[in-house]
Amino acid sequence: MAKDDPAPQMIPDLHQGKYSDGHPLDDVHYLECKIILKPERFTSRQGFVDFNKLARRAAEKSDVDLSTDHLDGQRPEIREVVFLDTADFRLYNNAFILRRRISYEDGFPVGDPEVVFKFRHPDMQKAAELDVRPRIPGVHRIKFKAETLPLKDKIGGMRVLYSHNVEFGLSQLKESDRAALSALVRLFPCLAPLKGSGSDVIELVNQTIVEEVLLDLGKLGLQPLELGGDRAHALDHLVGLEPEHGIRHIRLGGAADGGGLLDEAVEAARRKAGERQQDQLLVHVQLHRLPRPAVKETVQERRHGSA
Repeated sequence: MAKDDPAPQMIPDLHQGKYSDGHPLDDVHYLECKIILKPERFTSRQGFVDFNKLARRAAEKSDVDLSTDHLDGQRPEIREVVFLDTADFRLYNNAFILRRRISYEDGFPVGDPEVVFKFRHPDMQKAAELDVRPRIPGVHRIKFKAETLPLKDKIGGMRVLYSHNVEFGLSQLKESDRAALSALVRLFPCLAPLKGSGSDVIELVNQTIVEEVLLDLGKLGLQPLELGGDRAHALDHLVGLEPEHGIRHIRLGGAADGGGLLDEAVEAARRKAGERQQDQLLVHVQLHRLPRPAVKETVQERRHGSA
């Protein structure tokens, strides 16, 4: 982060509401941090190995564990990705992304191709209130995540986008004309405002097929909190306030809960900082107490015409 940049805001609270069918609004499931790298150095497996060394040095400087024990015998994963949009990029220009992804094993496609539909917005409430659920007779999976990304206009600093996603298998699509925008609107009613003429179609973006090469570099985990001193001092550390940034960044990782300190910290925060800061502390502790970055996925089943 650039030195003069303000501290990033924590994930705000969601104002509870419901979709048109009475289903409660989806809430953020997890945080995803993205770093955009130049591809020139990743032309072989060795490029990933070299970058892993850089990642390890950065982790050590930040007192973060980088575990690689699970990577023995790992082979790169290959996936084919295509992005779909209208010729005038109507989806992208309205914060939507539609893609299809196929996994490969030993050079051959495996499994049901995956369809992913996203709505991304810097306002979490607006992202949550848009119902991305498809009208299909089978199972779909909702993923709602906060994405931290580099700034667009300079090096250093970051921005946050909230990505409200849904995934399902391509085999569940029963439309005969999948290329028609009208068919896509029937599948995703939230796209109705984008519907133009009946002849509008969706096509490959830039007529391009993207090949993804995935290689796991390891798992990052926070070190358990070293309490030290007396309990009052540890509690004071947990709920300490800084005038500029509100709640202090804390680490409460690993399996340890700090001997019940978490519950006491919440109560102390209520007394010391008031209700608003207490809510911020709760969010911050929940993000940092995970021993590993975790993905919590909500699987929902929607029958055509019912919730």
